[in-house]
Amino acid sequence: LPDTELYLTGGLHGGLAYTDDELRNVFSGLTEIELRRMNDEAPESPLFGESFLWTALFRRAVERAADRPAGQA
Repeated sequence: LPDTELYLTGGLHGGLAYTDDELRNVFSGLTEIELRRMNDEAPESPLFGESFLWTALFRRAVERAADRPAGQA
């Protein structure tokens, strides 16, 4: 979906679909902690979950004080 169509129509018309490898590429500057399919949740559940969707946790590298330029906190 081109950006202009998104802005003109105000919707994704079904959403965006990424494979696990595409998500890893999008977040390649981060460390992958977990990437998996969601667990299905019942309609009456207070939680959201659909097994066709991905859930992921990525972490930014921890910057050590010794690695920072002088004068930066």
